[in-house]
Amino acid sequence: MKARSIKTIIGCVLITAFCTSTYQTLTNYVVPLSQLLGASVGEVSLIYTYSGLAGLVCSLMLGKLVKKMKARVLMTVAALLLIAFHVSIYLATGLMLLYVASFLYGFATILGGFGLCLTVIAWWAGKNAGKAMSMLSVGLGLVTMVAAPIVAGSIETYGARNTALVQGLICGGVMLFAAWFLVSEHPSNYQTEQVQESEGQAGQTLEGMEMKAIFKTVPFWAVFLAILLFNLAISGFSNNAASLYQTMGVDAVNAAFGISAFNLAQILWAFAFGVVVDKYGPGLAVSVCAIFGAVTMVLATMLSGLPGVLIIACLIASMSIGGNIGAVTYPKLFGNRETGTLVGLASAAASMGGMFGAPVAAFLYDAAGSYDPYLYTGTALSLLCAFLIGYSVKKKPAWK
Repeated sequence: MKARSIKTIIGCVLITAFCTSTYQTLTNYVVPLSQLLGASVGEVSLIYTYSGLAGLVCSLMLGKLVKKMKARVLMTVAALLLIAFHVSIYLATGLMLLYVASFLYGFATILGGFGLCLTVIAWWAGKNAGKAMSMLSVGLGLVTMVAAPIVAGSIETYGARNTALVQGLICGGVMLFAAWFLVSEHPSNYQTEQVQESEGQAGQTLEGMEMKAIFKTVPFWAVFLAILLFNLAISGFSNNAASLYQTMGVDAVNAAFGISAFNLAQILWAFAFGVVVDKYGPGLAVSVCAIFGAVTMVLATMLSGLPGVLIIACLIASMSIGGNIGAVTYPKLFGNRETGTLVGLASAAASMGGMFGAPVAAFLYDAAGSYDPYLYTGTALSLLCAFLIGYSVKKKPAWK
């Protein structure tokens, strides 16, 4: 069972890394697509809104989907939708096809991203869930660190359409392989209760509050709001990173190096986050990351040039843990009885933030000619998130 657990975690890391890396490198396509389609940056950035809306819907359904369908099937659907989205970039001659495809792509970001994979890891990771979940961000950082400059260079050399087609086929193919050859279903399908106890696997004992009681608690809604605000702040930055970095006085290639620096730093932040969660709890871990992010957004209004871009990229990576907040916080507060539903709702909050963060930042830039208004807003949101998480941990419901 230990070998199956390790294979499943590796499979989830691969699926999340190759799926979510396409979302993080999507920023490289925004300006080229606006030129190809004759649209503004803000109009093209609406693909984040439509994908976020679909992600929200999928997140709200995640608990029921996991109970009714096999994880492998859901991951397969995610891979096919991801491929379809990139094919749409290859074929699009107007915004409508892109918008429709981005909506479908939003389902892939949950079924092939943190939403479903965090749930599967929670089944298998046992006591070291914080470290195991942080490996999703580590894997994502490694893949995106390599992919970002390759995608940026390929767009300049071969064009956005050809690059999108190849990227979609490669990432979708890796996801399909991992889903069918590495990932396992819930441990109850493979082991007896006696083996569960000897291996210390997750899922052996369900304990904690039920959703009806959880919905009535203030900490649940405080964490939900914190996740939304956190992702609203960071998505506005990360999804406009290429454009934002260029306003700091660098060209597209050096902006891509900034994205790579972000993903390299993300690996270190993710690992440190997992260690702190397991040792000191999610309250301290999330608050520290949010405060670092707030300080960094203020610095981003002051620094310039490639050194400034690299400094900002490395520090803002502290907020790359946005997808993990609910998965590490809710079980600590309410137990593991409703893990699938709680992770789904956390993903819904993250999707709501991501749905508006990118276009709000883009439209503010279009209106003001600067990202400074967005950066100051992101600073305030990050600090509020730190307060809400700290409050929720102190007000933890007594259920055992």
